[in-house]
Amino acid sequence: MQKSCYHKTTAGVIHYIRRKGYGVTIVAIHGVGSNHTVWKKALSGFKNPLVMVDLHGHGKTTNPWTSMNIIVRDIRDVLAKEKIRRPILIGNSLGSSIAVMLSKHVKIEKLILIGPFFYDVIHKVKYIRPMLSALSKVSVQNPLRKFVDYSKEKARNSMLYPFIDLQGTSFSTWMAGAAATMEVRLADVFKKTPTLVIFGTKDRYLAQGFLEHQLKDINASAIGIDCDHLVLYHKPKEISNILKSFLSR
Repeated sequence: MQKSCYHKTTAGVIHYIRRKGYGVTIVAIHGVGSNHTVWKKALSGFKNPLVMVDLHGHGKTTNPWTSMNIIVRDIRDVLAKEKIRRPILIGNSLGSSIAVMLSKHVKIEKLILIGPFFYDVIHKVKYIRPMLSALSKVSVQNPLRKFVDYSKEKARNSMLYPFIDLQGTSFSTWMAGAAATMEVRLADVFKKTPTLVIFGTKDRYLAQGFLEHQLKDINASAIGIDCDHLVLYHKPKEISNILKSFLSR
C-alpha cells in the first residue's frame, strides 16, 4: 500500500509517494517536466519499499525550482526522515543527474541512470546549455498548473513533449531543470558504486561513442533500447525487466 507524504522545507513543501515492501528501498527520481507517476508502469512489479519524489516545481511539490543543491538537500532530508539507509537510486534524465549528486551525500546500494543528460554525454552541449539557461530567465505566464498522471499517456513525441509538459510545469522551471541536469558529468559517478546506464539507441541528444569513451572508467554497465530519449515512457516493460535482472545480481 502506498500513500502521499509531505515534507516541509525552508522553501515550501516537497511531496513524495511512500510504499512499504520487502528488501532494499528504491528511491526513484523523475525527469524535467513530469512527476512521480512516470514510474508507475516500470516499478509496478517490484515488492521493494519505494519512494517516488516530485521535484521542485513539479507534481504536487509546492517548492519552486531553485537549484540542484537544494533539491539534493531536500531529498536527503526526506530519506533521513523516513530512516532509509543505503537505498537503490534510480533517476531518469534530470533525475539521473540528481541521483549522482545525491550519491555523494548518501551511501547507496546501487545506481541506475535512465536516459542520462550529463554534460559529457550530450551532443553539442556547448550550444544547448547556454540556450536553456537563457530561456530559463524568460518570464512566461503559464495557466494554473494541473497534476498530470503520466502513466496514462499512450505515447509521447520526442519533439513536442516539452510543450505538453507546460500544463504541469512552468516554462522557467522546465528550462532551468533541463540546463541544471548538465551540471553533472558521468565521471562524477563513484567507481565503487555498481551502476547501470539505460539509454535509447535513437536518442538524438547523446553524443556518438559516449559509451566507449566514458563508461570504461567507472564501474558501470550499459544497455541500449531501440528508442529515443523518452525510453522510460515508451519502453516501461523492457526497463522493468532490465532493472529486475540488475538488482538480482
